[in-house]
Amino acid sequence: MAKKAGLNLLAAGGLLVLTFASLLIQPLLPLAVLAFLYILPGYILIKLLRVEADALLTLALSLLLSAMVSAHAIYWLSMLFGYGSGAFYLFFVIVSLAALFVREPPDIIGKGFQAPAALALITMLVIFYVLYSSMWVPTEHGVITGGWNYSDIFQHLAIVQTVNNGNFPPQEPMFAGAPLRYHWFIDLHTAIAAKLLAVFPAAVMVFEHTLYTGVLSMLAFLLAFHFTKNRNASLIAALLVVFGGGFGYMNLWNDLRTAPLPQLLASKSYDNDWGFFQVPSVLGGYLLVQRPQIIGIPAVAAVMLLVASGYPRDWRRLLLAGLITGMLPPFQTHAFIASVAISLTYVAYYHAAKFASAIAASRRTAYLQEARRSLLHAEYAALLFLPILISVPFLLGASERTSSLGLGLGWIAPKDLVQFALFYAGNFGLPFLLAIAGFFLAPPKERWPLAIWMLLLFAIPNLINLTATQWDMAKFFTYMWLPVSIFAGVLISRIPQSFWVVILFFCMLSPVTILFYFLTSNSIGLSASELAAGDWIAANTPQLSVFITGTQHNSPVESVGGRMRIIGYLGWLNNYGLNYSPRVGDIRTIYCGPPDAAASAMRKYDARYIYVSGNERGEFRCGMPFTQSPLFKEEFKRGEAAIYSLR
Repeated sequence: MAKKAGLNLLAAGGLLVLTFASLLIQPLLPLAVLAFLYILPGYILIKLLRVEADALLTLALSLLLSAMVSAHAIYWLSMLFGYGSGAFYLFFVIVSLAALFVREPPDIIGKGFQAPAALALITMLVIFYVLYSSMWVPTEHGVITGGWNYSDIFQHLAIVQTVNNGNFPPQEPMFAGAPLRYHWFIDLHTAIAAKLLAVFPAAVMVFEHTLYTGVLSMLAFLLAFHFTKNRNASLIAALLVVFGGGFGYMNLWNDLRTAPLPQLLASKSYDNDWGFFQVPSVLGGYLLVQRPQIIGIPAVAAVMLLVASGYPRDWRRLLLAGLITGMLPPFQTHAFIASVAISLTYVAYYHAAKFASAIAASRRTAYLQEARRSLLHAEYAALLFLPILISVPFLLGASERTSSLGLGLGWIAPKDLVQFALFYAGNFGLPFLLAIAGFFLAPPKERWPLAIWMLLLFAIPNLINLTATQWDMAKFFTYMWLPVSIFAGVLISRIPQSFWVVILFFCMLSPVTILFYFLTSNSIGLSASELAAGDWIAANTPQLSVFITGTQHNSPVESVGGRMRIIGYLGWLNNYGLNYSPRVGDIRTIYCGPPDAAASAMRKYDARYIYVSGNERGEFRCGMPFTQSPLFKEEFKRGEAAIYSLR
């Protein structure tokens, strides 16, 4: 069908009307937020680049790119004009005007994609139910935050809440005065949506984890189908990418002798045990609890697909892959490194294979022709890497972080070769063992790029360490899980279907047990009095106020109140390479020293408030003399939580 000529005045006009109407008509605001932050920026970019893509790929890439483009654009607009509704609506206007140049109607998911779309939808419903039921559930006893505290949810809430309360460009919420060094753009995206909708960010987090898990499912299917051309293998791969895991459930069999199954599932995770089972599943360790990875993993899948289907001649797909890579550092630095490595190795593999064919043909002319083609393709390869320039400001910021850059031989696995092999076989589980056999059944010409990526992403954490906490290098295993799931899907698809249920049951058992763990453990992240303290802080203290607290993981000061503290959880600060030792001494002086010394230490950090709860009393175990001093005033008291101000 011929493309329509002229500008798309109808689309641009309609979006401008939605933009300005959402300022006046409150029910339209969620629609505007959904359109301009989650759907349209990526869709318009795809159409402006005229990337040829089927409906399912267009949908998946639109959702992924919209988060990335909107966060980057609003970040720079906020740097110029200030963080707030002005920058947000300016971005909405820019997106509306960009729609002038989109002349094609939206794609409709056709018959051939009903199954993967349905699988993605079912996956999203599972994720939504678990998160809605356990991520942030207020009760009369406090707020439930799941069996693991949802990993680092309080770190992410701290970023979102403080950014939305004046902390932009952000300081570290738990180390006031130092610039934020975390890859925080998924939290920026959450903050923008939460501020526009005037809702607590946990609701937005539930939506985003749900949405981007569905995006991963769609991209995993498309990636698998590109390499296998087998729908059943691709659907199985998409299922395993999200729900596959290792042999951690073996601990459950042993524990069944000690307690009933419901009690066991509510008491601990059987996904990994921080002992022999060190590698969590993609679902239990990342998609549910690790926010940067909800963009990082689907972004790596998108880069794999665009590079494999675009190189060497589809410059539009290559440019799009390069843009995704270039936008990744403030979202997920590990995913950025993985994407660069994936692109480099695919280009190298492609030309090495061509040269090998020419050499095998023993024709000098063929060899020379291939050399000339390689030079001509260099400009296409450049499209994969030139967009990395947009990441330079964020890479420079990351380079300031003190890290343990160096060799990391064997990751944290046993160094004995037999134990090393057993460790990874146990941690990666049945899907990995099936993948080894599935390699030999995959299409001969297509299996090698996947195998190279699988080995590469396995090798990186087993050769080098890029982080202060070496365990964090396990994130590369989540990207390795993409080719693992594809090879496993190939093998399972060749087995009689009557065995599929049993095989998939044991492939998915460990991650599925963690769903029950989150749903039934009812772990209280903040008590009712702590939650009340956070609400009081938000309502009664100036923005950018600095608090003195203990070093606990969960604190209402920043996660609910949106204020900053001079020190927080030491594990996070260690990962950032921050020298927190002097502050540890100062906060002990504040809590336990003479009141005048406490006041002097607080002024050093421009801190005005001291927070006291059961955590601080347990950490410092002293009489806290400041509570009886006229230099300090009690501002809030409820249950175990109290707040004092420096007069």
